Amino acid sequence: MDAIQQNFALGFDWSHYQNITDILKVKNAGYAFSFGKATEGLTYVDPSFAQNYKALKVVAMIRGAYHFARPGLGDPAGQAQKYFDTVNAVGGFDGLPPMLDIEDAGGLSKAALALWIRQFASAIKLSTGMQPLLYTYVSFAEQYLDPSLCAEFQLFIADYGVQQPPKVLNWDKWFFFQHSDSGVIPGIGGAVDLDVFDGTIADLQKYVTGLHTPPTPVQNVDLVRVVTADALNVRVNPDASANVRYVLKKDQTIHISKLQGDWAYTTYGALGGWVARQYLSEPPKTSPAPVQTPQTTITPVGTGSAMTITPVVPVATPTPTPVANSGNDPLIDQAIKAAQALTDCLSKMKGGN
Repeated sequence: MDAIQQNFALGFDWSHYQNITDILKVKNAGYAFSFGKATEGLTYVDPSFAQNYKALKVVAMIRGAYHFARPGLGDPAGQAQKYFDTVNAVGGFDGLPPMLDIEDAGGLSKAALALWIRQFASAIKLSTGMQPLLYTYVSFAEQYLDPSLCAEFQLFIADYGVQQPPKVLNWDKWFFFQHSDSGVIPGIGGAVDLDVFDGTIADLQKYVTGLHTPPTPVQNVDLVRVVTADALNVRVNPDASANVRYVLKKDQTIHISKLQGDWAYTTYGALGGWVARQYLSEPPKTSPAPVQTPQTTITPVGTGSAMTITPVVPVATPTPTPVANSGNDPLIDQAIKAAQALTDCLSKMKGGN
């Protein structure tokens, strides 16, 4: 997990518990992004959400909205719909990705909670085209979350009082990090949660742009390629910031079934994932063995010298047996004429007259 760097983009999150009095003053204090609480459970809408969410747009701050999950109430699709409708009514998800705040297991087992999260995320992705971030804190994740979720969700981790969060389950990267719940920001009354993005403001802007750029069409292919990098990460999505599923070794031969822009999709065993095409090459081609053209050697009758003929098309050519001409036997004369005719024919094949 990365530690906070001085040039990382700064942000904060809020609900009606924070009194935002001057959002322009907040932006001028160096804050580039903000997440606001939109909904909770099946019916609750934060009373400050609409006003503050619109204000963020006015000052051109990168904005996002989150839903506080109540899995114990069931109906993940219903909670997702309430969340989507609330945000959509005030401009929609035009900045940061949707975010699911999961701090309450609702009495569900790990498997049941994972299913609930996936069902909520599926409904949101269907409506927005974006997979939501998963917000949680370290101890909750370790106690209640199924590690299989790590390959599917980008992490928004909360861990207070540290500059570098510990590794959580199978996540090897955080995208957003809430490092304090007692921050002080000009333009906001009272303590506020402080966040950072894992990158600079330019990186954050690129990240947001990518969220709202239509993906490159996927091309179905059937290719064999060889890995050229010493170690090649296979990622969950065609994105250099996506979680790593497994690693391929140099000179490993893989099958490619899809291409999308600079990425190729491969399957290794039961696991599939995306690799950067720049680290793949075609397998070396093997040269076919040279074709040996058969040759026929004959000794024309009456010449005493042998000659070699290479047919254009290989054919089974009989080799006549030399016969001595006595000059008196008609049968021998006929045999000589037949042999001479064969010699003339073969000469023409070679290019003679």
